[in-house]
Amino acid sequence: MAKGKRNKRKGKGGGPVIRPPTEHEIAAQVTPLVDAIAQSDEAASGPLWGQAHRLLLKSRMDHEALAAIIARRDVEALSRAVDALSRDAADEASAALEATAAPDDDAPIEDVETETLKKAMRAFRKRLKLTRLDHESKLGVGPMTGGRDSGIRAIMPPRAFDQTVWDALVREGKLRKAGPGFYELADE
Repeated sequence: MAKGKRNKRKGKGGGPVIRPPTEHEIAAQVTPLVDAIAQSDEAASGPLWGQAHRLLLKSRMDHEALAAIIARRDVEALSRAVDALSRDAADEASAALEATAAPDDDAPIEDVETETLKKAMRAFRKRLKLTRLDHESKLGVGPMTGGRDSGIRAIMPPRAFDQTVWDALVREGKLRKAGPGFYELADE
């Protein structure tokens, strides 16, 4: 007769209790990043924006409004939100983010040259095409394994063009907004 396996019970729990960071702790971690972003040039501040975004996602702030601020790289709005967060007013910080994330309807519409709009549309279509091709070339999606569509409809536009160019293309009806910082072709 075979011996049965002994049932060894391990103690339950026993590990350290991990608590989520408080709003004050998050603000204390993000404040030096905001200062560093304000002092560095735009090209070098990309990783700092990413770190600040990851830390602020742990807070109770509105994540969509936060993503809009990060996408626009608005240092002043981020600073106001972190100040409100340090006062442990997550609702006030969310309100500050929403107020700066929503574009003013009274803001003057800037005219953008048609040549710039054409170049921006060409760059947008090229990036969308390459993004779709990259996704379709993954294992399990390629032509030898079924050839499914990528399903990608919206992307973040190339940063080589200002936000005013993308807003002008939305006003012209060539692009549609598809979430914070994402655009899709209007004719698809």
